[in-house]
Amino acid sequence: MFSCMEFTRSTKSKVLLAQQSIISTKLNILNVGSFSSIIRFISSIFM
Repeated sequence: MFSCMEFTRSTKSKVLLAQQSIISTKLNILNVGSFSSIIRFISSIFM
């Protein structure tokens, strides 16, 4: 049976993973070396 504690734990871990990926994305944006790849990524979205 899927308990409430298990659900809360899995949700917390998913939120932590999302926060970590957001932080790493911000660090990549701050990194000037990947700036051109970010522009390429954004332009590929709008094209």
